Amino acid sequence: RREEEVEESDTSSASSGRLPRSFLSWNANSLVNRCKEEENMRGFCDLVLKLEPDVIALQEVRMVASAPPGSKRGDGRKRDRGSPRDNEKECKEELELVASALRKEPLSNYVVRWSLADWRYAGTALMIRKGIRKPVSFHYNLDLGQEHDENGRVCMAKFVKDDGKELLVVNTYAPNNGWKEESNFAKRREWDTRLLSFVRTCRERGMEVAWVGDMNVAHKDCDVTHPDFFRSQRNDRDRSAAKPSSGDAGQPGFTANEQERFSQVLEEGSLVDAFRLLHSPEEFTSSDDPAWTWRGSAHLTDKYHNRGMRIDYCLLSTSLGKRVRESCVVGRGRKRESFFGSDHSPIFTALSPEDGEGEQGETEAACQEAGAASSSPDGIRHEPESSRFVMLVPGASSEDAPLLTYRLRKKDGKTVMDMEHTFTPSALRGRGIAEKLCVAAFEYCSARSMRVIPSCSYIRDTFLARRKEFLSQVV
Repeated sequence: RREEEVEESDTSSASSGRLPRSFLSWNANSLVNRCKEEENMRGFCDLVLKLEPDVIALQEVRMVASAPPGSKRGDGRKRDRGSPRDNEKECKEELELVASALRKEPLSNYVVRWSLADWRYAGTALMIRKGIRKPVSFHYNLDLGQEHDENGRVCMAKFVKDDGKELLVVNTYAPNNGWKEESNFAKRREWDTRLLSFVRTCRERGMEVAWVGDMNVAHKDCDVTHPDFFRSQRNDRDRSAAKPSSGDAGQPGFTANEQERFSQVLEEGSLVDAFRLLHSPEEFTSSDDPAWTWRGSAHLTDKYHNRGMRIDYCLLSTSLGKRVRESCVVGRGRKRESFFGSDHSPIFTALSPEDGEGEQGETEAACQEAGAASSSPDGIRHEPESSRFVMLVPGASSEDAPLLTYRLRKKDGKTVMDMEHTFTPSALRGRGIAEKLCVAAFEYCSARSMRVIPSCSYIRDTFLARRKEFLSQVV
């Protein structure tokens, strides 16, 4: 489906409708591969249905930019980096696969902008929900121009607020620092220099910035699972390579030079890290916690197994930072639960309505439906990003903790919670833990006037037989 056709079906304008205030960002690690994996793509679409983000930002889509017939990588022929290639057999098949996913709900509710490379490398996409205010312009490189970054690493949308000020929604995919000076370090330094110039320009022009994406840097020790391990990493593939300087030594994305430059970008751009506004370093300390956006392989032989880094961010101008109401890492655990086939987890951030925007908007209502993570006096934590209630037990990992899992569904036009499964480890059984989990889940639904489908046999046959006061909530 061509971009122009999608836009014609959207009746919003650049001066009507509300501004975007919820953002879902995901390094898909090949959008084509994700679309081939039916279960993973269905899981991502279920997440979109639940959160209803105003903006979806994708990185590393790895689709080929439109090019003249017979074009080859690096041949210098002019590309249309705003459109995927469709005049070569394999590219055409890939495009149809992705287009088929975009034609179906919930993704059909979004207008898509692409920024693509010459080959199956890098690339970004920015998807803006129909019905919210339309952007006044799009930009595809860090100097705010119309020409695309050669590897499709930048995709931005500019909105004009009612007071005439500008809001810039930014999606970037930063290059990896790599292991070598000649092939990587210089490229990353050049990228970071351009970032610094970009944020200075935004600040000087008085733009508000909502910036999401794969930044490829873990800012501080608290942003990795094992700081000493990552700090000590070296290039195992080429031990003959020159030893890097102390500032460039260590795991790419966790070197002192990258962290220092990232700090400078935040400071000079007057930007805040949305996740850290709500979550202190002490909140998430286990490698199983939902705090690491990149995870090593699930294979036990992988040296990165059960290790992770937080390298995907939502960065906000300080004025927007004051409105953050939710910011979370969706996936978790050594098995990459809710990573949907990628090595990166989606991240989600939602803002409260701006003063003067009137009544609560659709996105905030959706956020409340999903619910920010919170804990009860019984130590039961609701983790909406994983669709479950978990009892926090001292000394037990989250993978071994008692839990109740659910799925949000639509029935007769209303959202209902389908409670699918309860689990209590054998060592903790006989303490009424499953009942406490059910009470917490039913009370959560009651507070939101949400009905319940008791698919779990324990809930249906045992819990409801004991706790008849909850029967009125059952569909």
